[in-house]
Amino acid sequence: MSEPTSVDWWLTSLQTMLADLGARDIVLVDSSDLVTELSCTSVRSDLPVPRKPAELVVKIPRTPEGARVVEREIAVLRSAARVLPESVRSTLPRIVTTPRLHVRRVLVTTRMTGTRLHRPVGPPTRWRALRDYQRARAWMEAVQATVTGAAEPVEWPARLSGPLAARWDGHDQVASAASRVERAAVRLLSESSPHTVVHGRLGPESLWVDGTAVTGVQDWADGDVCGDPLRDLVQFALGYSAFRRPGRRAPRGNGRTGGRVADNPLVGVRSALLGTDWYADLFRAYLQAGLARLQVSAACWYDLAVAGVAERCLRAEDEEVAEAYLSLLADLP
Repeated sequence: MSEPTSVDWWLTSLQTMLADLGARDIVLVDSSDLVTELSCTSVRSDLPVPRKPAELVVKIPRTPEGARVVEREIAVLRSAARVLPESVRSTLPRIVTTPRLHVRRVLVTTRMTGTRLHRPVGPPTRWRALRDYQRARAWMEAVQATVTGAAEPVEWPARLSGPLAARWDGHDQVASAASRVERAAVRLLSESSPHTVVHGRLGPESLWVDGTAVTGVQDWADGDVCGDPLRDLVQFALGYSAFRRPGRRAPRGNGRTGGRVADNPLVGVRSALLGTDWYADLFRAYLQAGLARLQVSAACWYDLAVAGVAERCLRAEDEEVAEAYLSLLADLP
């Protein structure tokens, strides 16, 4: 069945769907080439939600690929809810309904409670970074306590160098970067980890917190009910390091407010991997503790970080950021 292309048709259909939800106070949260995300409250009293009025998030696919993203998230959320304990399920978005806009399904979930962890302005203090890492670690420990698959060799890093070489074919740094990833992958392949529910892109932007606890984790389209938990372990640390971005102090005056300016978008990641300050110690200790808990040698922390950087290089949509990750891989000892 072909899809209507009229903008008026889509707007009218969207308005009808939101009216059916009893939506009020509609706010645009995010909009990409694939999916538009709205938040709203609903005055309907029959929705299966714990609080009234219902606080909802509505994800609307804009393209066929966006429709596949939404379908994947629906499948992951339903599968994860079947295997995780209630203490963890309560931190996942609860599916309220999945209506259709013509041939595409829309995902309507409960909105996360608390405060979003992601803070893009300025590097965190030692106390705040330690608290954020502790909250993320406690949530991962709760998720990974439910084993959904037997321990298997850590194979996913070995599948990164080929796509890396293909994406950056002809780049003068790709050979060094791919070689660095291959060395890390060989060492990780000798280790095994149990399989658990995996978020897939876990980062500070995914987490909602209140006090010392994680209250919500959003955006599960890249998740897996039986995946390698090392991916979430390393991606949170790298994501946190990327937005940390320590840098030089910008001068005041001419309308500027001071603040810190990073000379490189990945200066925080490089500092975490190669630095000798308190944050590098925290980064390393977090990875070592997580590896040991998952019965993987803590000595593999650096190789895991290299593999995580390669994965971020492949997933980065911004070409400048992706190339910065490639350069970092090529330079890593």
